[in-house]
Amino acid sequence: MIEFESSPKGLNNIATELFVPQIKVIGIGGGGCRVISRLKSIKRGFIRFTALDTSKKELENCEVEEKILLENSFTQGWGTGGDSQIGRKAAMEGENKLREILRGVDLLFLVCGLGKGIGSGASSVVAQIAKELGCLTIGFFILPFYFEGEKRVSQAKKALEKLGELVNGLMIINNDSLLKLDNPQGLLSLEEGFRKVDELLEISLKAMEYLLFTPGLISIDFADVKNALSKKGEVKITIGKGKGEKAGEEAVRQALSSPLWGGISLKKTSSILLGIRGGKKLSLNELEKMALTIQEEAEDTTEFSMGVSIDDELSNEVILTLVASGIKMEKEVKREKPYQEKLDLGTYDEDNLDIPTFLRKGNN
Repeated sequence: MIEFESSPKGLNNIATELFVPQIKVIGIGGGGCRVISRLKSIKRGFIRFTALDTSKKELENCEVEEKILLENSFTQGWGTGGDSQIGRKAAMEGENKLREILRGVDLLFLVCGLGKGIGSGASSVVAQIAKELGCLTIGFFILPFYFEGEKRVSQAKKALEKLGELVNGLMIINNDSLLKLDNPQGLLSLEEGFRKVDELLEISLKAMEYLLFTPGLISIDFADVKNALSKKGEVKITIGKGKGEKAGEEAVRQALSSPLWGGISLKKTSSILLGIRGGKKLSLNELEKMALTIQEEAEDTTEFSMGVSIDDELSNEVILTLVASGIKMEKEVKREKPYQEKLDLGTYDEDNLDIPTFLRKGNN
């Protein structure tokens, strides 16, 4: 028999001991390891990070608590030389290590750049083991720039097709989208561009932190998250913030737009998770408007779950977390570069995106 303390603090302690899902982020290869190493604002107590590579040099420079070297007679700690078959063999030889680090994990984020040896070769081995162990797996996969060459692009395509069959959801980041971004001072630097990619993963992990570990007046639990993220297809996770009289409207506007993804259409979405956090003055009317605006942008058949919490540190601010999953991948209509035509990864044509209702009204 468990004796519950009468204080809220006691209840929180019981919840922490019994009901906390295990979340892990694995960075695979140089690209994945560098991304997770740059994430400084994620609470490491809730989410654990592991770096996985065949290169001793990459692992030495990666600032995470757990590092796994996949070493065999081919790699000897020097990497794969871009050969995905060598990366796959190294991962297969390290299967026992991989099973150990994945055991007990409930939600897994696989982070890697596709196109080189370890990312393209080892990621599918890790995903297969995670699937066998029953992990809910989201792939955060970064595609190479078109100017990195046809061989690397082709290798990325093949790896992505295989991974799409193994993971529950795909977050696909195309490096070419960075070429269209700029800032007030001019074109983005290389460091600024890669930081935009980091931000997408950072937002996703913070969203999971909030949805799963923040008690609310209306709560979302791990079963809700698992149901949503198990839909197969693309996943897009955003956070919008608003302040003042139209805080809710602004939060929705931000959540439905992304510098890297562009406008987010909910028409092809199977499931939506919505987390709303506001101050004590958050009204039922504002809550209603935000929920209905999101639902109006989706299909009638889209599953919808919502969580609401009050944060004493927020006064007239609203923070909205949006998880859109099971997004059907469509073929590109507008192609600007030959390699994109061959990849055919289902990115949206910006000219044909469904514009959210409230934005259309604003434009008119």
